Amino acid sequence: MPNFLYDFPLHVRWPRGAMILPLLTLAACGAPHSPSDQAIATFSLTTRAGITDYAVDPDPLKHAAAGYFRDVAVAAPDESAWQFRARVATAIYSEKGVHASLGAAAQQAIVPRLAALDAAARQGDRQGAALAALEIYRALVEDMATVSKATTAMALIDYAQLAGAARLAAARPDWSGVDAAMTMAGQHWDDIAGDVGDPALAGQMSAALKAAREGAARRDDAATEQALQSARPSIDRLIAYFKRT
Repeated sequence: MPNFLYDFPLHVRWPRGAMILPLLTLAACGAPHSPSDQAIATFSLTTRAGITDYAVDPDPLKHAAAGYFRDVAVAAPDESAWQFRARVATAIYSEKGVHASLGAAAQQAIVPRLAALDAAARQGDRQGAALAALEIYRALVEDMATVSKATTAMALIDYAQLAGAARLAAARPDWSGVDAAMTMAGQHWDDIAGDVGDPALAGQMSAALKAAREGAARRDDAATEQALQSARPSIDRLIAYFKRT
């Protein structure tokens, strides 16, 4: 599954004597999408309270951190226990590198979810871990200020598709959560649909989101799941589309 979050250039000044090897080793464990070594090194040089001045715009680092949490959610159903624990540890550590650059609302939203993610991973609760990771992903994306409207919208549509599917996959589907995710996806798609110069692709995205909303309104889990799955290729193609434009 394509991941747009790791394609941002990072230009960082390094303090003398940086110790990055332990994190580089940890980050390599079972990660299907690896951010640049420069991003990993940047995370390793920081603590949750340690950054007060950035050499560069912190938004690319937020993108990279968000990608770790997104990958936690994607990997949750199928990854081995040790790989999953390593992935969660890497994601939690990555947040330290951007925490001080976040707004107060994002910090307040993220900290309890980091604790929830850690607890869920330790208890083997993949569903709980995925949901916590997705909310951290969302908070990081929403805090970025220097990326394009289309990039942010597609990231939040991506979040909504993953969150809707995760809530639908619970032992008892969380329909209110699915509804909220579909509403978010629809709102962000409405904001950028007119910017898509490929009518067929735009039509596919609109149709998939409409089907997902209608399935959720009927509380039809099979139809909603199918619609969410059908939305995935369009989301990936639109992410690629907006990277080219």
